[in-house]
Amino acid sequence: MTKGIKPLSIATCIMIMLLGVPLALFAITLDSVSITLRGSVPTQDVEISMYDENDSKLTDNSELLFAFLPGLNDPVSRTVSLKYSGNIPSSFSCKIAFSLTDLVFDKEHKLETGLTLTSSDKTNVEVGNGGDSFLVTFLKGPSDDREIGTLTITAQKDDTSVFPAGDYEGSLTIEYTTQS
Repeated sequence: MTKGIKPLSIATCIMIMLLGVPLALFAITLDSVSITLRGSVPTQDVEISMYDENDSKLTDNSELLFAFLPGLNDPVSRTVSLKYSGNIPSSFSCKIAFSLTDLVFDKEHKLETGLTLTSSDKTNVEVGNGGDSFLVTFLKGPSDDREIGTLTITAQKDDTSVFPAGDYEGSLTIEYTTQS
């Protein structure tokens, strides 16, 4: 360690004089200090989160609203973004596959659905063959809400049918498998 001599401040000199300590105009200080960290940063599994168009995190019981205006038969779409977080010890790849059911009111009233995937330009993501999956390489190290891509879910009513207002049920299933 290197030793250096630095002058004391006036406030320090006054405090030393008030305490009755013999006054010296210089003090010995250390110029360098070493710090050792003990322990480790724990690894964390990858957490994949979904967010709606307002960037609100979706949960198991979240719902997406598809509002059809009377007299219009245009498809209605909702976009969901996928992001991942984690402290990953080594890079690895996975496939995230999606399947979507139609929205059903009852046996006679069903809205057809479609799914379009768009990969993020910011990550190592590709849309898989068939357009129903993401092929993702999770990068080594800490990541917080790194974009994977977006899902655009579209519901379409046919031109001739009249659909009752109410709750239509459907599901989006996500299957995650690691690649070797």
